[in-house]
Amino acid sequence: MSKTEPNTGLELSRVLTKDVTETVLCKICKCLLDSPVECSECNAGFCKLCISTWKAKHNVCPNNCPNSTIRKAHIIVRNMLDQLEVKCENYDYGCKEAIRYEVLKKHQKECKYLSLIHICRCRRYAVCRSRWSP
Repeated sequence: MSKTEPNTGLELSRVLTKDVTETVLCKICKCLLDSPVECSECNAGFCKLCISTWKAKHNVCPNNCPNSTIRKAHIIVRNMLDQLEVKCENYDYGCKEAIRYEVLKKHQKECKYLSLIHICRCRRYAVCRSRWSP
């Protein structure tokens, strides 16, 4: 699965916290876990979308675990993720906030720099929601 596909894990370049452990990385896309789940047999962590796509094609965990199921990631992994600080997906468009992972999705829904890019009369890109009008 490509790191550029939508809805896969968060790119490590967005992580502001130093020394990120492999425990919070998806074993498929190698990015920060997004909607973290794990294999019931080997406890390997995956993004929910990554493992769903994988299992639709392979019907087993990437580690070939027999009879495995996918479950919510362990509370320790989820707590580790929640403590990380990351950049908003709109960082390149002006949002410079450091956001804790646990509130990232909420922030991105409300961010004043939503990716509503359009070409202005001056032919420059504008992204600030407060200046955007359909």
